[in-house]
Amino acid sequence: MSTSQNTKDLQWFLQATKSETLNLHSISFCLSQPTSACFQETENSININISNDGHSQFSHLLTVLGTSKKTNSSLRNLEFHQVNWELQQIHNLRALLENNTGIKQILFRRNRFNTECLYELSEIVKRNGVVKEIKFSESGIGSVGASLLASALKVNNSLEELQIWEDSIRSKGAEELSKMIEVNPTLKLLTIFDSSSITATPLISVRGL
Repeated sequence: MSTSQNTKDLQWFLQATKSETLNLHSISFCLSQPTSACFQETENSININISNDGHSQFSHLLTVLGTSKKTNSSLRNLEFHQVNWELQQIHNLRALLENNTGIKQILFRRNRFNTECLYELSEIVKRNGVVKEIKFSESGIGSVGASLLASALKVNNSLEELQIWEDSIRSKGAEELSKMIEVNPTLKLLTIFDSSSITATPLISVRGL
């Protein structure tokens, strides 16, 4: 199939989601794109590109996904690329995760969070009981974000793997995460790499399966 045959506009995706015709296991959002469109890679995976002025579209998509019964039963993996998160969007993500008991993996790559959004995201992690793997990559969560995640994971009892790559968490953030490992009952793998700090050598903590 050609690329043009697989590329649709966002309205198509919204209608297909509302009509429960999609059986998606993986959704990848990429913001700050020249145009908004979606590309269905396979029957079960789709990439959604959203233009620079499409933040309201992003919020709406998260809301619609959170109310789709079929998506809530099939979706396993979420990816977010180049998202500059706003508080309302974090709330939309929280609702989506609360309504979906199947999502196991979440990736944040080159995202941006302000302190308020980092706090709300950590609250999501604290309360979530189904996600097994979270990865941050070049999202600038810093030592504040790492400390908030560490605090949340002292309570979370479902996450099994956390990866943080090039997120400027520095020694303070790495220290807080290392302390968290001592009390978290379920985390099996913690990987930290930050070339700008003491963690330039990957810090990897593995707990026996």
